[in-house]
Amino acid sequence: MIRVREVGGTFGDRASLLGGISAAAAEPVASLRFGPDARLYAAFDDGGESRQVGDAASPNGKILRLNADGTTPDDQAGSSPIYAAGSSSPAGLDWQPGTDVLWVADAAQAGITPVTTESTGGGKRIRGVARASWQLPAAWVPTAMAFTRGASVPALADNLFVASGTGQGLLRVRFDPLDRSRLAATEPLLQAGAGPLVAIAAGPDGAIYFATADSVWRLVLAPTR
Repeated sequence: MIRVREVGGTFGDRASLLGGISAAAAEPVASLRFGPDARLYAAFDDGGESRQVGDAASPNGKILRLNADGTTPDDQAGSSPIYAAGSSSPAGLDWQPGTDVLWVADAAQAGITPVTTESTGGGKRIRGVARASWQLPAAWVPTAMAFTRGASVPALADNLFVASGTGQGLLRVRFDPLDRSRLAATEPLLQAGAGPLVAIAAGPDGAIYFATADSVWRLVLAPTR
């Protein structure tokens, strides 16, 4: 894992923050995202060896929680950067708005999993605990995911969008307003549109931005009459 700085539209000042982590040979998968606590969350695949998911000494198949400079936060349980385990192919990470729940999309399992934070050591240190996973529709292999935020498009508020790498398009996921840990409905979008998607993000304008191998798209909700 490296860090670069942007100056005048150019990336430079390259620095290595973390190295020596193996990756799956056939289809390597990893995800990075800064959390609401300003920590960097980095998730790595199992390196092609499923046993590494349960190996507490290996970063493979784990979500790491780091400071921006790659060091371990003082409040991390066990003085280890390992925050949570259990994802063999983490294709995407994002936090559900209004909660402290981190959702993880796993390509190998074709599902999404909520990870909650628990306190240890008298409440002075924290760790993540993976809860029960939810399966995505058949043949839906996630490549990225993002929650919408803000009220600029109220109908999309707090929805989760999951991108597919198998040409399935986008999957819109809605949650039960009375129990936000439960999926209420899923809705496929762009089924015959852009093709395999590789990245997705929610913009401050309320639109959803997603990318294929050679283009960036912008999705907005059509006004109702």
